Amino acid sequence: MSYTELGGLVLGTGLVAAFTCALLHRIIRHDRFRRYHEVGHAVFLQLGVIFAVLLAFVFNGVWSDYNMASQAIDSECASLHGIAILSDRLPSPARDAILDDLHAYLTTVVDQEWPDMRRRNASGFGRNWRNWTRALGAGSGSWGMISFWPRLRRMWWRICASSKASWWF
Repeated sequence: MSYTELGGLVLGTGLVAAFTCALLHRIIRHDRFRRYHEVGHAVFLQLGVIFAVLLAFVFNGVWSDYNMASQAIDSECASLHGIAILSDRLPSPARDAILDDLHAYLTTVVDQEWPDMRRRNASGFGRNWRNWTRALGAGSGSWGMISFWPRLRRMWWRICASSKASWWF
């Protein structure tokens, strides 16, 4: 929902409420309003408390989601930074390949993922993950992933064995 739609919704609701109030004041006599004045005060206080409690729950949920997203971003940034630091110890061909992949990933995130998030479109990550696992021969099901992880582990150990980075393990 855009800000224009939200503003229209709030303005439209306010206009409907004002029209209803004006209509009721024309239809109902003023002495009847005076009888319910004392009760109306207590009812509006209770409605205010209910609204405040609901607003607190909504705020808590939104704040919790924000904190989870912030932690996910911090974790991803730390992981990418760790990859860049650890790849520095690898020989030139492996280091260059990892840094090129890292640059391609960051370019994809900035050029595709962020605009998708801004437009509130679904991310292409799931589709890209399936294509990547199929390209490695892993398939898309759980049986394919069983054969994928040993290949990934062997590839990682080859990189570590061919470099000075094997002392990390």
